Amino acid sequence: MKKWALGALLLTVSISATAAERVALVIGNSAYPSNWLPNPVNDATDLSAVLKKLNFVVIPVLNGNKTVMNSKIHQFLQNINSQTKVALFFYSGHGSQYRGTNYLIPVDANLQNATTLPSSSVTAQSILSKMNTRRAGLNIMVIDACRTSPYQGVANITYIPHPKTLDV
Repeated sequence: MKKWALGALLLTVSISATAAERVALVIGNSAYPSNWLPNPVNDATDLSAVLKKLNFVVIPVLNGNKTVMNSKIHQFLQNINSQTKVALFFYSGHGSQYRGTNYLIPVDANLQNATTLPSSSVTAQSILSKMNTRRAGLNIMVIDACRTSPYQGVANITYIPHPKTLDV
């Protein structure tokens, strides 16, 4: 991730918003049982610190299972309303794309094959769609996903080796 670019964007945004007008959900998932990632928790921790200095209300999630991720996503969405100037969603961890849908994979995902992705993961599109209905002034979604399998031996899931864009 180009940290300087995200930093510049956040600095620009911070000039015009006050603390009650900024909310962020920052998720960093590293502790996958069979394919641990070294950077997501560190990135999420660093970004959370920067956002707090910029007076964001930060909801951090480190090594979130599906229940925790869904709960914190719900909490994040409840904090967004028409008075919110900036809503920022950040995810770092394993991710996958299957049949045009982008999946954010919790650390406890039970992936058996491609058909288990929807029940074991969270879709980026659903989060963005719900953010849009909350009517914040600006929605920012940053996905820093490793597109390799978080579980060895899982068949029938295509991991895209190159980043794909998400319509916003």
